[in-house]
Amino acid sequence: MTDTTNTAESAVSAQEQTAAQTSLALINNTLTEFEKVQAGLADLNQKYNNVVFDVRTTKGMDEAKAARLAIREPRYAVKNALDAAKKPLNEIKKNITERAEYITAQLVALEDPIDKQIKAEEDRKEAEKQAKVAAEQARAAALRERLEAIASMPVNCAGKSSADIALSIIELDAVAIDESFAEFRPHAEDAKSTALAKLRELHDAKLAQEAEAERLAAERAELDRIRAEQAAQAAELERQRQEQEAAAARAAAEAAVAAQRAIDEANAKARREAAEREAFMKQQQDAFEAEKREAEAKLKAEQDKLTAERAEIARAAAEQAAKQAAEQAARELAERNAELARQEAARKAREDAELAHAAGVVAAVAEAFDVTADVAEEYILRAAETLNAKVAA
Repeated sequence: MTDTTNTAESAVSAQEQTAAQTSLALINNTLTEFEKVQAGLADLNQKYNNVVFDVRTTKGMDEAKAARLAIREPRYAVKNALDAAKKPLNEIKKNITERAEYITAQLVALEDPIDKQIKAEEDRKEAEKQAKVAAEQARAAALRERLEAIASMPVNCAGKSSADIALSIIELDAVAIDESFAEFRPHAEDAKSTALAKLRELHDAKLAQEAEAERLAAERAELDRIRAEQAAQAAELERQRQEQEAAAARAAAEAAVAAQRAIDEANAKARREAAEREAFMKQQQDAFEAEKREAEAKLKAEQDKLTAERAEIARAAAEQAAKQAAEQAARELAERNAELARQEAARKAREDAELAHAAGVVAAVAEAFDVTADVAEEYILRAAETLNAKVAA
């Protein structure tokens, strides 16, 4: 099988060599053709460079066509030679590419199995390395958790009773700091001694706090007893006060009965006197009503007269006001017309000035760019549109 393959490859190689030799021969022929044409370029330049033919005459036209033919024939020869050379060159490129791909495929087929073995071993070693790293990290994390449990005992005992703190001290004191802590053993010893010191301080402070709480409780109990006695005394005083108020209320009731009797007698007398006053007041009221009616009649007559006089005055005033308003409106209209005329003259002057300025700008642009006034005006309009677009953006 291998011999057959080698024989086939040798045959293909021989064919490629033959094709390459043929292509090289064609390329050499092309280059030879190029050299021939290039050798004749000096003669053509000498004959025809910057020559002006009198093509208006038959002779001149014939000479021009002959010159063109003399130049065109070698140009066509160069193009034909180039076209003839391109095909074998493309064939050579294709054959070389296919050959390189074939050889590369053969080499890759040999390389891949070896590469896979190498990568598999590298992956295995990397997995072992990562497993060791993970195990080491887990071991260190477990030791750190034990250290953290020791160091955090004082914090966890915050708020507990002195008895609970004492139990935690006993529990921590029983923890053995041995070789199981490995390289963290010195840290564990420091953490234990520090935690025990803090727990003992916390225990002493808690004992003092509980003693103070007991003292305060005793004081509160004594204060409650004193308050109870004071409350009993206050109740007795309240009872005495209520008895005194009841006696005063009885005396006040008796005085009120006597006072009411005197009030009733006074009210009866007052009612009699009120009836007498009411009769007198009615008489006076009747007389007043009569005088009032007479006065109202006189007042109405005076008001009617005054109303007529006011109407006449209002009419005369309205006529005068209308006359003055018409005169004022005429003056204001004249002033407004004058102001409008002044504004129109100012606007016309501004427009004339702007047109003169625009004409000057157009003339300057036309002179700067050597164009007509219409073209310069179009330049300016385009520039303005571009500027407006940028401002809007």
